[in-house]
Amino acid sequence: MGELETFLVPWRLERGWYVAKFRNFGHFRAEWEIVLGRSRKTWTDRLRPRLKKGRQPTRDAPPAAQSWQPGWVFPPGEGTETHRASLLDDLCAERPDMNAARDLIETEIAAAPDTEQDHMSAHLVRHLQSYALLPKGPGRLLDIGGPSLYSLPLSRLKDWQIETVEILAIDYERDPLPRPGDSMDAVTLCEVIEHFTFDPLFCLAEVNRVLRPGGVLLVSTPNAASWFAIYQALQHRPSNRWPVYATPDAPNRENHIHAREYLVDDLETLLTAAGFKSETILTRDYGILPSYVPIPGFPEDHRGETIFCLARKAGPPRLRCVRPVYLEDRPWPAGEEAL
Repeated sequence: MGELETFLVPWRLERGWYVAKFRNFGHFRAEWEIVLGRSRKTWTDRLRPRLKKGRQPTRDAPPAAQSWQPGWVFPPGEGTETHRASLLDDLCAERPDMNAARDLIETEIAAAPDTEQDHMSAHLVRHLQSYALLPKGPGRLLDIGGPSLYSLPLSRLKDWQIETVEILAIDYERDPLPRPGDSMDAVTLCEVIEHFTFDPLFCLAEVNRVLRPGGVLLVSTPNAASWFAIYQALQHRPSNRWPVYATPDAPNRENHIHAREYLVDDLETLLTAAGFKSETILTRDYGILPSYVPIPGFPEDHRGETIFCLARKAGPPRLRCVRPVYLEDRPWPAGEEAL
């Protein structure tokens, strides 16, 4: 295997314990974690004896006498750029085409007006994760609310033919999507559903209508149970990712604010009611802030800032309304199809 090359990156807190992460840049890319204080029953058990014998790491050691303290939000010493770089590196390590996708997205960002580049760069992780989840084409893909930064790599690297319903070109909660039934192989609904004010199932039923049997839907939306949302509430700040109303003279101001942000279970409930079966669901940070210190004693799963779900059309819509997103459950009207 060759000589193992490792280095120690800054420590972080996990459930109240210090964790030191080593990364292997030898022939095999892998990671090990050393937990000082509690076994994680992984490579920890093999590496712990070295620490007990006094072979302490010599690079980037944590400050002396450091311990978890109430009021901490971010790990001491970690910045936004470090966290974003780690997220991007993790994504690019997943598959060989990820670096090429990242290059295409960054090229588009560099070509954008200077006033837009910072905002676009802040969402690079989200766009790259969206690209990663979608399967390869060929086929027709409808991007609702686009055009999006992931469109170019999807077209060039995964052979999708991208079609777009531009932002608020129609009322997504009232108007039929401008495509015939069973005409699309994939649909993306990214950072859209949180803006809906009264009837998200209408849009999801429309997506079901235009998708061919077995077609895929990718949804991304802010996570209402992220560490970001929790820490915001604990500091008496809005937990909503975008809690502001537009000014009275702004176009499409009714859909500006995030009217509702979702839990992972909420999103899966909606998709099931609309006739979809979730295949992959995960959460990931944007990378626009440092990572968050987990709060001891609470589950750590699904705490990323964004929910990503890849679902497949499994049949017609099942319910017209579904709790807890709606006030009550209502079956889909017998003999009625989506518009």
